[in-house]
Amino acid sequence: FLFGRYGWVNVILSLLLFILWRSVMAFGDLIVSWWSTKSPVVGYTLTPEQYLIWLAIFTAATGFFLVIRQIPFVIGGLRGSSLLHETVFHSVIHAPSWFFDVTGRILNRFSKDVEVVDLVVPESLNFFLNMLFVLAGVFGVMGYGTPYLLIAVGVLIILFAGIFWYFQQTNRAV
Repeated sequence: FLFGRYGWVNVILSLLLFILWRSVMAFGDLIVSWWSTKSPVVGYTLTPEQYLIWLAIFTAATGFFLVIRQIPFVIGGLRGSSLLHETVFHSVIHAPSWFFDVTGRILNRFSKDVEVVDLVVPESLNFFLNMLFVLAGVFGVMGYGTPYLLIAVGVLIILFAGIFWYFQQTNRAV
């Protein structure tokens, strides 16, 4: 449903722009890390002014991609919402009269469903993708700095998954 109404091009473009945004942001984090340890960057030792210039470039690029990544996301959301509205409106207009006698507050339901698709679903999806790519970027930078830390993170993920599974079973029984 989502990809059919959202459009594959918008989905792929949104994901690529999210990845590009987070990659540029991670490189900005790496610049700060290299600057604080005065590490050579690609074999060259940079001056503080050069570090500052590179940090400014990556910060500006992060802001640019933060805005640009929303364009296909919003266009796809509007497209999906308008197609859903047209489908529901067509169904309501062509419904038999007994449907309105039984249903009651059809206009209230209609507007609430459209509101959820317009506001709640895109906001939730945007928040989910934000957190997913921020976590991926954090784990990427952590893995670059201390690769052995990823082993500990993997063990913790498995441990928390086991605790979640146990809690879910116990909660269901209660």
